[in-house]
Amino acid sequence: MLRIQNPPKYVCIECSNKGRHNIKINKVLCSICNKLDKYLLISKTRAKELYLLKDNMLSSLIPIHANSSYGEATYYTKQDLINLACNIHETIDDNLENVIQEKIKINKNIKDEKNKIKNQKKIERNKIKAKKK
Repeated sequence: MLRIQNPPKYVCIECSNKGRHNIKINKVLCSICNKLDKYLLISKTRAKELYLLKDNMLSSLIPIHANSSYGEATYYTKQDLINLACNIHETIDDNLENVIQEKIKINKNIKDEKNKIKNQKKIERNKIKAKKK
Protein backbone atom coordinates (compact mmCIF):
# COMPACT_ATOMS: atom_id res chain seq x y z
CA MET A 1 0.00 0.00 0.00
CA LEU A 2 1.39 3.41 -1.01
CA ARG A 3 1.44 6.00 1.72
CA ILE A 4 0.93 9.61 0.83
CA GLN A 5 2.87 11.91 3.10
CA ASN A 6 1.01 14.86 4.46
CA PRO A 7 2.58 18.18 3.56
CA PRO A 8 4.03 20.07 6.53
CA LYS A 9 1.49 22.19 8.37
CA TYR A 10 3.64 25.30 8.11
CA VAL A 11 5.82 26.13 5.12
CA CYS A 12 8.49 28.84 5.21
CA ILE A 13 7.55 31.82 3.05
CA GLU A 14 11.17 32.30 1.97
CA CYS A 15 12.46 28.84 1.10
CA SER A 16 9.40 26.52 1.28
CA ASN A 17 11.00 24.31 3.95
CA LYS A 18 9.16 23.25 7.06
CA GLY A 19 8.76 26.30 9.25
CA ARG A 20 7.22 27.68 12.39
CA HIS A 21 4.80 30.52 12.85
CA ASN A 22 6.59 33.59 14.23
CA ILE A 23 3.91 35.29 16.29
CA LYS A 24 5.67 38.67 16.59
CA ILE A 25 5.90 39.24 12.83
CA ASN A 26 2.97 36.96 11.93
CA LYS A 27 4.88 34.98 9.29
CA VAL A 28 5.90 31.35 8.85
CA LEU A 29 9.68 30.94 8.72
CA CYS A 30 12.18 28.12 9.02
CA SER A 31 14.98 28.42 11.57
CA ILE A 32 17.47 29.59 8.91
CA CYS A 33 15.27 32.25 7.32
CA ASN A 34 14.18 33.49 10.74
CA LYS A 35 17.76 34.76 11.22
CA LEU A 36 17.73 36.92 8.09
CA ASP A 37 18.12 40.66 8.71
CA LYS A 38 14.66 41.40 7.35
CA TYR A 39 13.07 39.21 10.06
CA LEU A 40 15.54 39.65 12.92
CA LEU A 41 14.00 41.88 15.58
CA ILE A 42 15.92 44.42 17.65
CA SER A 43 14.45 46.26 20.62
CA LYS A 44 14.06 50.02 20.47
CA THR A 45 16.64 50.58 23.23
CA ARG A 46 19.19 48.31 21.58
CA ALA A 47 18.58 49.94 18.20
CA LYS A 48 19.28 53.38 19.64
CA GLU A 49 22.55 52.11 21.14
CA LEU A 50 23.76 50.12 18.12
CA TYR A 51 22.92 52.60 15.37
CA LEU A 52 23.11 55.93 17.27
CA LEU A 53 19.46 56.72 16.61
CA LYS A 54 16.98 58.87 18.54
CA ASP A 55 13.26 58.44 19.16
CA ASN A 56 12.28 60.99 16.52
CA MET A 57 14.41 59.17 13.93
CA LEU A 58 12.69 55.86 14.69
CA SER A 59 9.23 57.37 14.22
CA SER A 60 9.41 56.78 10.46
CA LEU A 61 9.72 53.00 10.94
CA ILE A 62 6.87 50.58 11.51
CA PRO A 63 7.25 49.24 15.07
CA ILE A 64 6.36 45.74 16.18
CA HIS A 65 4.84 45.74 19.64
CA ALA A 66 5.10 42.62 21.78
CA ASN A 67 4.84 41.73 25.42
CA SER A 68 8.06 40.70 27.08
CA SER A 69 8.71 39.63 30.63
CA TYR A 70 9.21 43.32 31.51
CA GLY A 71 6.02 44.58 29.90
CA GLU A 72 5.25 45.83 26.42
CA ALA A 73 8.30 46.25 24.20
CA THR A 74 8.86 47.86 20.82
CA TYR A 75 10.88 46.06 18.17
CA TYR A 76 12.11 46.92 14.69
CA THR A 77 13.51 44.68 11.99
CA LYS A 78 17.28 44.81 11.62
CA GLN A 79 17.04 45.53 7.89
CA ASP A 80 14.81 48.57 8.50
CA LEU A 81 17.23 49.85 11.13
CA ILE A 82 20.25 49.38 8.85
CA ASN A 83 18.51 51.24 6.01
CA LEU A 84 17.52 54.09 8.33
CA ALA A 85 20.99 54.33 9.87
CA CYS A 86 22.61 54.39 6.41
CA ASN A 87 20.34 57.27 5.39
CA ILE A 88 20.91 59.24 8.59
CA HIS A 89 24.67 58.69 8.80
CA GLU A 90 24.96 59.17 5.01
CA THR A 91 26.86 55.98 4.30
CA ILE A 92 26.40 52.66 2.58
CA ASP A 93 25.69 49.39 4.37
CA ASP A 94 29.29 48.11 4.08
CA ASN A 95 30.71 51.21 5.76
CA LEU A 96 27.98 51.69 8.40
CA GLU A 97 29.81 50.01 11.29
CA ASN A 98 32.97 52.08 10.70
CA VAL A 99 30.99 55.32 10.59
CA ILE A 100 29.15 54.46 13.81
CA GLN A 101 32.39 53.51 15.59
CA GLU A 102 33.94 56.80 14.49
CA LYS A 103 30.93 58.77 15.79
CA ILE A 104 31.11 56.86 19.09
CA LYS A 105 34.78 57.86 19.43
CA ILE A 106 33.93 61.51 18.68
CA ASN A 107 31.07 61.47 21.22
CA LYS A 108 33.38 59.88 23.81
CA ASN A 109 36.03 62.55 23.20
CA ILE A 110 33.42 65.29 23.58
CA LYS A 111 32.18 63.70 26.80
CA ASP A 112 35.74 63.43 28.12
CA GLU A 113 36.39 67.11 27.33
CA LYS A 114 33.17 68.14 29.10
CA ASN A 115 34.21 66.11 32.15
CA LYS A 116 37.65 67.77 32.16
CA ILE A 117 36.06 71.23 32.07
CA LYS A 118 33.61 70.23 34.80
CA ASN A 119 36.45 68.94 36.99
CA GLN A 120 38.51 72.10 36.41
CA LYS A 121 35.57 74.26 37.46
CA LYS A 122 35.10 72.13 40.58
CA ILE A 123 38.79 72.53 41.47
CA GLU A 124 38.58 76.29 40.99
CA ARG A 125 35.49 76.52 43.22
CA ASN A 126 37.25 74.50 45.91
CA LYS A 127 40.27 76.84 45.72
CA ILE A 128 38.00 79.89 46.10
CA LYS A 129 36.24 78.27 49.07
CA ALA A 130 39.61 77.47 50.65
CA LYS A 131 40.81 81.09 50.26
CA LYS A 132 37.65 82.40 51.92
CA LYS A 133 38.29 80.29 55.02
